Amino acid sequence: MEILKSFWPYICKYRKEFLLGIGALIITDSMTLVVPWLIKEFIDILPGKPTSDLLLKYSLLILAVSFVLVVGRFGWRMFMFGPSRKIEFDILNQLFRHLLTLDRTWYLNRQIGDLMSRATNDLRAVREFFGLGVLILIDAVFVIITAVAMMTWINFDLTLKVFLPLPIISFLFFYFVKEIGKRHKAVQEHLALITGLVQENLAGIRVLHAFVQEENEKAKFEKLNHQYIQKNLHVTRMFGIFTPTMVFVIGVAAMLSLWLGGKAVITGS
Repeated sequence: MEILKSFWPYICKYRKEFLLGIGALIITDSMTLVVPWLIKEFIDILPGKPTSDLLLKYSLLILAVSFVLVVGRFGWRMFMFGPSRKIEFDILNQLFRHLLTLDRTWYLNRQIGDLMSRATNDLRAVREFFGLGVLILIDAVFVIITAVAMMTWINFDLTLKVFLPLPIISFLFFYFVKEIGKRHKAVQEHLALITGLVQENLAGIRVLHAFVQEENEKAKFEKLNHQYIQKNLHVTRMFGIFTPTMVFVIGVAAMLSLWLGGKAVITGS
């Protein structure tokens, strides 16, 4: 939370755009939840041999909701991804101005490659957090709360049964997020090492030529790149386990919903 406080001035600066983006996202999510309800109502009226006017009414409603979805998705993309890039730009400018005020002694105790990595890769992560990260967070919270409320309103007993796998989903989610975070941090730190090596070699290229160290430095660079690939593969493997596991457990919940709900419909309970 302390880290997030340092970004608060940037959030306040673009608060209007963020609020518009959040509003568009909530409207989009609301319409996404309305579509299944409309389809449910549409299916319920079919056995009663509805008139063509009634069928047209539901068709137009679904079409109108789809149009709102398109506009809403355009809105949250523009008003949430836009400010995230502006925040990245502002922080980069502030960082550059601060670096200009530091003396030579400070730079002698730092690796320039590490500074370059922080100004590029780390700021890209900040941009992704304020864009996609905030989007996913708000989206998940709103959809989960609204969906649970609608499910409880429709059938409380069925909702409780469907949520039986929820503790497993929560445990798996937090476990995988923690492990992925560790591995991603290792990737970022290793990338800083590669950037530092490249910067040092470019700065001292005459010395490398004078002492015929080209092949040694190439070997070092190749080794670091191979390690970088392996660390990225560690992250990818974790995602490879995380995604299908979550899909499977969530699929079990969906299967319970269809099985128990379908059984209740057949028995008329």
